[in-house]
Amino acid sequence: MARGQATAIGAVFLVIIIALSLSYVVWAIAQIEELNRSLVKAMSVKEKYGREELLIEKYEYYEYSNISYSNVEGSFTATCLEISGEEYTQSNTIISDPLNNTTLWQCKSKSIGSNCTLLIFTCLPTQVGFRASVGWIGTRYGCGGWGEWGRTSGFYYNTASGDKVYLYLDYIINNIGVKNAEVNWLVKVCIETPGGDRWYKIVGAGQPVDITDAMVYNGTYRLRIYGEVNINIRRRGYYVGELRCNRIWITVNKNISTEGVTFCKTNIIYHFNPPLTPLLSSFIMQGTVDKPVELCILYYDNASALWRYTDCFLVDANKTFNIRVGIDPDKAYKGNEISIMLSLEGSELFELSVSRAMIECGFLDDEINITIMNPYSLPIRIVSIWIINSTRVWRFDRIAVLLPGESETFELPVRMSLGSVYMVRVVTERGNIFDTTIKT
Repeated sequence: MARGQATAIGAVFLVIIIALSLSYVVWAIAQIEELNRSLVKAMSVKEKYGREELLIEKYEYYEYSNISYSNVEGSFTATCLEISGEEYTQSNTIISDPLNNTTLWQCKSKSIGSNCTLLIFTCLPTQVGFRASVGWIGTRYGCGGWGEWGRTSGFYYNTASGDKVYLYLDYIINNIGVKNAEVNWLVKVCIETPGGDRWYKIVGAGQPVDITDAMVYNGTYRLRIYGEVNINIRRRGYYVGELRCNRIWITVNKNISTEGVTFCKTNIIYHFNPPLTPLLSSFIMQGTVDKPVELCILYYDNASALWRYTDCFLVDANKTFNIRVGIDPDKAYKGNEISIMLSLEGSELFELSVSRAMIECGFLDDEINITIMNPYSLPIRIVSIWIINSTRVWRFDRIAVLLPGESETFELPVRMSLGSVYMVRVVTERGNIFDTTIKT
């Protein structure tokens, strides 16, 4: 009996030990799961905080003042000038040929008189022209030769009312050797027109020949040059000479007429007196005109002592216009004055009415305005903003919450200096830091 009781007691203790072991295992597993959940949550929060982002959209450290003009010069009503029409002649060359292209020009024919057995009459080898030579011993001798060059390629011409067309041929007669001889050269030009041939005698080298009567067709024209020599030789005489053509050209003179025009213009000068040199300046104007005009804005460049254009505008009649143009203050400001000129031009008498004309000037402000934007998907809490340069640090505690996509402008009492570099630092509640640099 005692042995059986001992066995039973041992079994009970074994069950208790097993139960306690299982309970511990279950507890340990639960603790591990809780630790994993805490780690995942911590990593998620850390990652979410790390994705936090702020954008500094813009910053301004200027204050702006509107400066009215102190005085104005000029007239708001245009002065008009009537310009009468003109007539003049316009000359155009439709063909110009140096006559030395023996592919474009060909010697088409040459011949001599029936009793000219001693005359040698040839075409020049490299230039449009002819060479003649003859000698005679005995009684009086008379003889002649002639030939023709033709242009293989034509030129196109369109007729126009009032055109005057002129032909020019530049040539020389070179009498190489002459003794007891009378020599006469004849030069003519043939115009091959779409309606037939027209011949013109050339009375002098380079002299104009009116060929308007031939140029009455639309189409292709060609040219031929004819040369003829007649030689009379007394006893014991000879002749050697050339007709050399150097250039042929045709010009068309057109009579051009221009209509009369009306030109209207006025200038107005505004003078402004800013208290000191601005860092930025713009000219602002509002007004109307009763006729269409071109309006140009100029400012006086004191450094160069001249007026400079900034911009020009086409302004409609009887419509209010608004103009804003930037002016370089370093050039425009001198002696407490900025001068702006309005230059207006039109084709009719016009009048300008101005409802506003002023200079907007920017000066260094005692504050800097910084606009910060939250592109993050959760609200961001800003706890401080720092301004840092090489000599000083400003810290401003700013408790502000920016919702997703929201912007806010912060006014910070810092007067910045020109030609300096500043770092702007924004610190969030989650410990993130965002920096940007400003160069003045």
